[in-house]
Amino acid sequence: MHKAYRPFAGLPVLRFLHPRITMMWRSMREVDADIYYQRSSDVLTTLVAEFCRFHGKRSIFAGASDVDFLPGHQPIRFRRDKWLFEHGLRRVDRLIVQNATQERSCRIHYGRDSILIPSCYELPPDSKRSSGEFVLWVGSIRRPKRPELFLELARRLPQERFVLIGGAGDHNSGGKSYFEQIRKDAAALPNVEFTGFLPLARVEKYFDRAKVLVNTSVYEGMPNTFLQAWARGVPTAAFLDTGGRLHGRSPYPIVADMDQATAQVTRLCSEEGYYARIAAQCRQYFEATHSIGEVVSRYGQLLDELAPSVGAVRRVKK
Repeated sequence: MHKAYRPFAGLPVLRFLHPRITMMWRSMREVDADIYYQRSSDVLTTLVAEFCRFHGKRSIFAGASDVDFLPGHQPIRFRRDKWLFEHGLRRVDRLIVQNATQERSCRIHYGRDSILIPSCYELPPDSKRSSGEFVLWVGSIRRPKRPELFLELARRLPQERFVLIGGAGDHNSGGKSYFEQIRKDAAALPNVEFTGFLPLARVEKYFDRAKVLVNTSVYEGMPNTFLQAWARGVPTAAFLDTGGRLHGRSPYPIVADMDQATAQVTRLCSEEGYYARIAAQCRQYFEATHSIGEVVSRYGQLLDELAPSVGAVRRVKK
């Protein structure tokens, strides 16, 4: 781990150049890697791409969300920063996507082929699956995540326990007020436990005890929470389609509205046969697509492909 700069160090406006760009460039130079990997839409995409071209290195950009490849939809505040991100997207050596949707968007909107490498996950060694106790939601408390829909689900199903885990996703005044409203609404529901932010090790324990995972987001890439659930055989119900298919069908139920969400969660919590079938599908899909061995193998092929070209560039420069 190499520290580059403090998030709010420097003078407003000027800190875009110093310390953010200058110190990041210096840190990358000190690391002196052959290949630099950067994830999610940000100005850093251009910084990494140009640093690598200047120093004879190789760069990889990895998408973290479906909107990373949708012009105008990336969660980037300033027009300048959006332009810089898209410039970097065209300059990096390789692009990695998480699913077929991102692969298609990257080709259509940016004219580049990409490499599909799914996210991966491995169960903690101390993970102990217990009988499902509650319906779980995990994520940053931000408007696109729509945790209010999870609370509405809890209102409709008072016979079930619900656990909501997440800290404030945006630290501006609007983000904080939204977080506080979710906290207030959760406190008013007797069947909801709202934990706020928790470190990963503690979140894992909740997955061990979860009955069903619910995702209410408008968009995602491949949520890590899905992998945490599926590795344990915990089924999911979600408002989004990650594009994953098992025998031609989504391994989990996709819902379009609150009525469908209520029906699916009710069915998963009450019908043992249905629960067992969806849980088995989720686990099977995870093992075939998102296991550590499968994903590391794909990354190994990519790094082996890039590494020889790095060596050739260095020999020419010397």
